[in-house]
Amino acid sequence: MTSTGTVQGVQRRVQTRLGQTAAPPFFALAGLIGLDSLELVNSVQIATDIGSNGPIMLGNSVEVDGDAYVGPGGSVDDESDLKGDVVQLAEPFVPAAASSSTTPSTSTPAGSRRR
Repeated sequence: MTSTGTVQGVQRRVQTRLGQTAAPPFFALAGLIGLDSLELVNSVQIATDIGSNGPIMLGNSVEVDGDAYVGPGGSVDDESDLKGDVVQLAEPFVPAAASSSTTPSTSTPAGSRRR
C-alpha cells in the first residue's frame, strides 16, 4: 500500500506491505487473553469477551460484559462477575507464529531526504 501527500509543495510517500497468514486470528474469540492465566481486580469494567488457558480470577468489583473462554483445564473463579457464559474450549489458545519475511525497500522513507 502506498500513500502520498503534499504539504506546502513538499511531497512525501509512505509505503507498507500487507499480508495475511494462514493461521486463524488470535483474537477471534476474545478481546482480552492471558495465555497462562488472567487476573482482574479492583473495580475493573471489561466490555469484551475474555479468555485464558489457565485460571481466570475475577475479584473486587470486576464486571465483564461478555463471555469467558477457557482452554482445557482452565476455570473461572467467580462466574457472578460475568454477564455472559463460560465457554470451555476443546483446544488451547495458541498464538500464530510471527512472520519474519521482509522485502527490502528502494524508496525513500517518509520524512527523509535523498542527498
